Amino acid sequence: MSPRRPTPDPLMVAIALTDTAEREAPGKWRVTHLENARAHLNEAREGLRDRERALDGPREALVEMMRRSIEERRLEIERLAAKIDELEKTR
Repeated sequence: MSPRRPTPDPLMVAIALTDTAEREAPGKWRVTHLENARAHLNEAREGLRDRERALDGPREALVEMMRRSIEERRLEIERLAAKIDELEKTR
């Protein structure tokens, strides 16, 4: 049995695909990279919502630190979504 590989972080995959799309000339490849980036970004948003639901209720220091981490990730997701929106305008 081979060792299990870690699942890639969908936000990091979306960032990489967006960076690649940014370097591509407008056309099919750029559109494909942006569509894939958007799909991974949506997956990252779903994971973020799951994390928020898991933290509902408790108000301990560790939980508050985790909530701040979630908020920082949310901001990063929104910044990337805006970047993808801008790149999609130049298809």
